[in-house]
Amino acid sequence: MKNNNLKQKIKNNELVLGTFMKSNDPCMAEVLGTTGLDFFVLDNEHVSINQENISNIIRAAQLYNIAPVIRVTCNEQSKILQVLDAGAYGVQVPNIDTFEQAKYLQDCTRYYPLGKRGFSPNVRAAEYGDIALKEYITMANEKTVVVAHCETVESAKNIDQILLVEGIDVIFIGPMDLSQSFGKVGDMKNPELINCIEEVTIKTLAAGKAVGTVCSLENIGKYVSMGMKYMLIGNDQGTVKNYFTKIVNEIKSI
Repeated sequence: MKNNNLKQKIKNNELVLGTFMKSNDPCMAEVLGTTGLDFFVLDNEHVSINQENISNIIRAAQLYNIAPVIRVTCNEQSKILQVLDAGAYGVQVPNIDTFEQAKYLQDCTRYYPLGKRGFSPNVRAAEYGDIALKEYITMANEKTVVVAHCETVESAKNIDQILLVEGIDVIFIGPMDLSQSFGKVGDMKNPELINCIEEVTIKTLAAGKAVGTVCSLENIGKYVSMGMKYMLIGNDQGTVKNYFTKIVNEIKSI
């Protein structure tokens, strides 16, 4: 956590690049750490990964100087607490649809007086007690990155209230789930969806918070021009599949 500069880059309005990691092998975290990416989001929402593996993946990430952010399965205190205590640099939490849910997320990720995060002085994030108590609390409150997903029509409608919660650092727009919420699954050209993404982005930036989404090489320029800075480029599994599919097809066509 001491070496976590992801939060500062976000506060500085810098472009930060990451990817979703769906592999449960710590080696993948090491590989991603050699690429120049700023961070990865370990996708424990869509992939089953046990707590022991999550802890080892965090260790591997720290060794290779890439920030580990964990997408937890849901907005639940114990799930958030365990990954933060293991040393995750941040959490990304799905389905934050209301002010109350956003406030609960703040409480789960910040120590008093900013929240109600459960406290143990001997966890890995506190270097097993080697970091002085007050120093650790201050560091955790200042450096932990908290990302709330906006991926439903309800969340978009309530975005003004959600943005009132100080402890939310990034609003992450999930375009696929948002398209489903509009009843247009996968239709990224749907006018309602496009307008919604633009409106949420404008409001979030006006509130002084960062905006992010998942992107590709083809569309990242469009999103960055809108002001988005927390960008997730695909995922490890999809990248491997697409790369080798392309290579195999090219070789077979020779």
